[in-house]
Amino acid sequence: MSDPKVFAIADQAIVDPITIVPELCTGCNLCLHVCPVDLFLPNHDKGGPPHVLYPGECWYEGSCVDAVSYTHLRAH
Repeated sequence: MSDPKVFAIADQAIVDPITIVPELCTGCNLCLHVCPVDLFLPNHDKGGPPHVLYPGECWYEGSCVDAVSYTHLRAH
């Protein structure tokens, strides 16, 4: 059985609430698990940074930044 395919179209937002620095991201997905609005989608590549799928839905409450190192995830 082949891997299931996930198709999602990212929202286009006026602002970008989160910046993920891919070179520093470990792919731990802690930000994904603590986000109250499911802003992120896991990366298909193991260890890759998550995708910010719905930036316009961000509440700017900062749990994602608190869960991981400030060096690789920044809130605007």
